[in-house]
Amino acid sequence: MFAGGPADRARFLRPEQRGGALDAPVALVGSLAAVFGFIASLPYTRLLHTLAGPLNLFFARPELGRMTPITMEEVEKTERVGVSAINHFQPATNS
Repeated sequence: MFAGGPADRARFLRPEQRGGALDAPVALVGSLAAVFGFIASLPYTRLLHTLAGPLNLFFARPELGRMTPITMEEVEKTERVGVSAINHFQPATNS
């Protein structure tokens, strides 16, 4: 690559100066600890929403939150639009 870079200089070092025998295992253990630490922290951080949001949309029932149409005759008969008490809620019908 570039002349005088770290790889170029490593060729001229004696074998004992190129790095210890523990460099690769220490780097591997450190990398694994960082990755598994990140994965273990997901349930306790806001990053859980990046995983739970798409799963929630995928497994959601499509009938939840669907509004049923009302007619003017129904409004005149009941004299209300929407819900004003908990017993006015009714499950949506599949149409």
